[in-house]
Amino acid sequence: MKYWLLFIILTLSSHIVMAKPTDNLQMIGSAKLRVLFWDVYESFLYSSEQTYKPNTYPVVLRIRYLRDIKKQDLLKQTDKEWKGLGLSPEQRKLGLSHVENVWPDISKGDELMLAIDENQESTFYYNNKYIAHIDDKLFGQQFLDIWVSENCSRPELREQLLGKG
Repeated sequence: MKYWLLFIILTLSSHIVMAKPTDNLQMIGSAKLRVLFWDVYESFLYSSEQTYKPNTYPVVLRIRYLRDIKKQDLLKQTDKEWKGLGLSPEQRKLGLSHVENVWPDISKGDELMLAIDENQESTFYYNNKYIAHIDDKLFGQQFLDIWVSENCSRPELREQLLGKG
């Protein structure tokens, strides 16, 4: 009898569908980054609100890559974007330390997703699989600001991502 019960429990548990970070959120907007002739990625912003409101959580940023990108290039570009947003060298170094051992090399079709919860803690997913939790309450918004800050490097993408363009 014990084995049948264990079999039933295992069978039922294999059919449970895990919630996605974007469940119960609305897509605010999407944007595609194109550099010269190359499509780099598509980005999607989700929120519990109908419009994006800074420092309102939960919020999810999903990025689907349209080309291969090495992890070191992701880290270098992230640092460059943070520098452009005015983050101090110490802030940039701390932020990069959260992801340098987590982010993988990216292949065309891969997705990275950042979910910032109500407690301002961040969770990264790679191809819908959990890869890291970051409890630094500043990190998530700093990372998100690369795309949504008024001072971001690509205002035309920001407008599309915020559903305004």
